[in-house]
Amino acid sequence: MKKAELQALVDSLQSTVNDQTEALRRIRRSLKLRELDVEQIREKLLPERKSADMLPGAEEALRRSEAEFELNVTEPELGGDSSRITGYITSREGIGWSSALDETDDQYVKNGQFAWCGCFAAWCYTGLKFKIRFNSFASCYRLYRDLGNTSREVREFTKIRPGDIFTVWPSNSDRSYKWGDHIVIARSYPDADGEIETIEGNAKGYGPEGDWREGVSKRSRNISTIAKAYRPQAEDYGT
Repeated sequence: MKKAELQALVDSLQSTVNDQTEALRRIRRSLKLRELDVEQIREKLLPERKSADMLPGAEEALRRSEAEFELNVTEPELGGDSSRITGYITSREGIGWSSALDETDDQYVKNGQFAWCGCFAAWCYTGLKFKIRFNSFASCYRLYRDLGNTSREVREFTKIRPGDIFTVWPSNSDRSYKWGDHIVIARSYPDADGEIETIEGNAKGYGPEGDWREGVSKRSRNISTIAKAYRPQAEDYGT
């Protein structure tokens, strides 16, 4: 086979791959829209899933979380926009730890450089007083220290609402710290099997294209994996 013919074959195969990739992307987007349609039907059939009992701040947090999810924020190694993650960590919309990334010129540049799951939750809950986000959202321990054993702690996990913040253990067998190991935001009430839809930062889960990767992700968590749960109160909002 001549070089020109071989190149033409390679180009043809590459074109086919590109077409199939685009078709797959369209299918994933279509499936996502169908999921949204199913969710709307479910809301009509199951009125208890509606957000009537959510505080306005929780609704706003979920809106902000959805907006970040649609940006497909992933770890830098996956080609993600690390400036978004940097913002969760260093800006006043997040936890405002402006010196947390000093060693890398104030930028988040690699996975594991900073555990930013709580920073993402703080970014979503930017309506909370900055002092609370600054002091409490950087870690599971800080959340427990400041919100645990107060009116903000949700002790019955079956009563978790959309917008609630909860912490999980990395696995059922590793429960070294009673305050948990990872911070997530609930997107649903627990279903009959105890599964809760979540949106999470610094997490492995599904992205907006339906792929499983690490970044701002959606997934589900079972109440059996929850360490602690919290619900910010009206007096926690403000400057």
